[in-house]
Amino acid sequence: FGSSHCGSSDISRLPYRAGPKTRLPPPPSSATMALSLVRAARPSMLASARGFSSIPINKVARVLRMHVADEAAAMKMDALVGEIRDKLKSVKGYDKTVRTVCKAEWAYEVSAIFNSLDDFKAYDASEYRQELIPKMMKEVEALAKGGEIYSGVRVFDEE
Repeated sequence: FGSSHCGSSDISRLPYRAGPKTRLPPPPSSATMALSLVRAARPSMLASARGFSSIPINKVARVLRMHVADEAAAMKMDALVGEIRDKLKSVKGYDKTVRTVCKAEWAYEVSAIFNSLDDFKAYDASEYRQELIPKMMKEVEALAKGGEIYSGVRVFDEE
C-alpha cells in the first residue's frame, strides 16, 4: 500500500531466476540447518503456552467488565452474579467468583475462576455453558451502562 517498490516487477532483484538454467541458492551450513530445525520445532513446543513460556497457567479466570448506573444497579448485578455463582458450583473445576466495584465510577468487574486451563476449556465448550450464559447475559446487558460489556480470559494467580 503506497510503497512503489513493493509491487515492483523488477525481476533482477530476485536471488535466482526460474528457467532452463536455474541458479539454486548455496547449500545451507550446519548452523543454518540447526537454526532452521529449532525454528520449525518451536511453534509446536509453545502451542500450549501460547508463546508465554515464563508465565505458567495454573488457574484461569473468565472476566466481565462493565459500568453500571448506580448503587441500585450494582446491587441487582450482585444478585445476578450470586445466581450465576450458584449454577457454576456444579461445574467441574469451578473454584470461585471474585467481584470488584469502583463506587466512584460504578465500574463493575466479576471473574469466574477455574482450577486449570483444561477445566476452563471443558466448561467453555460445554452444552451447559451454551444454555446458561446467553440467558444470563441478557440480564447482565440490561444492567450494564449502554449495554457495553468487556469479556476476556486471564491467567489467575493469588497468594
